[in-house]
Amino acid sequence: MEDQADSAGLAGADTSALVRQLPDASPGGQDTILTELYRRAQDAATAGEWMAYADGLSIAGRHTDALDFRIELAGQLADGPDLERLQLGQAFDHMSLGDTNLARQEFGALAGAATDPAVRDDAARQAAGIDQWRRDLAEDMRWQQLKAAALRERIAAGPAGPSGDDDHYQLCHALIGLWSRGDPGTGPDAVDEATAAALAAYPGSADLRELRVLFLMRSPDGRDAELDDELLALERLDPDAPVLRGYAEIGQTEQAEHHQEVWDRLRSLLQAVSQPDPGLQAAAMADLRALAQEFPQDAEVRGTLGLVLSCAGRPSEALEQAAWLEPRAGSSHELHLTLGQLFWHTGDHERAREHFRLASQYAASDADRADVNSVRAGLEA
Repeated sequence: MEDQADSAGLAGADTSALVRQLPDASPGGQDTILTELYRRAQDAATAGEWMAYADGLSIAGRHTDALDFRIELAGQLADGPDLERLQLGQAFDHMSLGDTNLARQEFGALAGAATDPAVRDDAARQAAGIDQWRRDLAEDMRWQQLKAAALRERIAAGPAGPSGDDDHYQLCHALIGLWSRGDPGTGPDAVDEATAAALAAYPGSADLRELRVLFLMRSPDGRDAELDDELLALERLDPDAPVLRGYAEIGQTEQAEHHQEVWDRLRSLLQAVSQPDPGLQAAAMADLRALAQEFPQDAEVRGTLGLVLSCAGRPSEALEQAAWLEPRAGSSHELHLTLGQLFWHTGDHERAREHFRLASQYAASDADRADVNSVRAGLEA
């Protein structure tokens, strides 16, 4: 009833007032407002109304839909303030999705070339903010690196004293943080070794075992059996451990939301990679690598990264992703199709054809099989 009442009052509100209502509206209310904004844009057919609808999508958190719409609308606008405002919104959408390299590239371009002073100044502020965030992150990572080195020395000096388990905890926590932020000097092997050594020294520590569980949950090796054992061991030590509650609460809805979030970001980045601007391509590639670092067990992300690398002429890096993905492809039509394209672009046509065969074998429909045949025919032409 509330949404119906809201709908009845929309016709009398101006467009800017409607957009301002979006942050506080219920999901149903947001849909009603967006429908009204789209209707107005269709009726008026002006750039301002269409951009209000795009801004509404962004405010409602539908950033990928907003990006799709902005890209389509950009092709209909001439160079000038309207296009610049559209591009500014596009940069904000990329930033909201977490694609900071791509957002920084777009803000920087507008800060240097926009003719609209308001757009130019806003873009410059946002670019400076991202630069400051990067400096703060780099400084924090340097501090964490120094902290980890000092803790390693103290642990190695042993024997372990009363604070030894805390030293191990602080070391493991620092390494997990560095690894998750993409520190090139801290890979999964370093975290694996540190968490295993900590538990060997203090097997009764619930805190250390919880860090081990956190590592295994994100391990790119997919060590499910070991994770199950550690979860049971942690439950015996501390049934109320936060990671256990979080793990138990991950249901089908949460998994579907995670998949949608990752897919939205993949779509956004693939659009940018396909742009003719080398700066945007490089920024999107950096964000795609960061996404794979963030979700190292996501086969779709790793496969997409490998395919993009293979198309970009980086075969050795692409094959690293393929080596991880191939034993996990199983009966997935999509993953075998990705591997087929990846191996074709890296020159192993025989292996590519085998994956195309498997993609066709595991296809769930005639349309999927036709898609495989179309992709393969396009590559062999």
